[in-house]
Amino acid sequence: MMNDVTSSGGSRPSAARALPLVTAAVALAVGIAGMVTGIAARRELRTLRAEIDDVRATIPTRAEEPARNLAGQVNRALDTIVKRMNDTDLRITELARRLAEVAAQERKPAVATLPPAAAAPPAAPQPATASPSAPSPSTTYTVESGDTLGAIAKKLGVSLNALQQANPDVNPSKLKVGQKLNVP
Repeated sequence: MMNDVTSSGGSRPSAARALPLVTAAVALAVGIAGMVTGIAARRELRTLRAEIDDVRATIPTRAEEPARNLAGQVNRALDTIVKRMNDTDLRITELARRLAEVAAQERKPAVATLPPAAAAPPAAPQPATASPSAPSPSTTYTVESGDTLGAIAKKLGVSLNALQQANPDVNPSKLKVGQKLNVP
């Protein structure tokens, strides 16, 4: 029989009795190592989750950045368009003013070419039977859009009173485009 440890003696334990103790000690060590590894893994998992949350928080910002850049480009383009439109509007206004000046100057020479009553051409002699009291208009003027009797008198270089006397049947407030007026 094997040498067993007895309660009375102090001999060494047998290998069969020591094996469960060694197995328990190894299991305990592996368990502790697993627990330490699990705790470390949990800490690492928390750190990774925090990093993932940080990345998730920046995803909308990163996604919005190109949109903000595009919006900035659109705003700059619109500002440029508005500036060019304002410049164009100013140029159009200036051109309209110049055109009005040229049109006004074009009207003056055309009116100036009308022969005055005193310088009527000799090719149209007055008949001897004409009444001395009847006015003899030498030229006519055709009313244009926007004309007034005063403006016409000024264009023709005659007084308003003389123009009214040469056209007694004309109502100054009812001038019509195309209407013929006698020029004194």
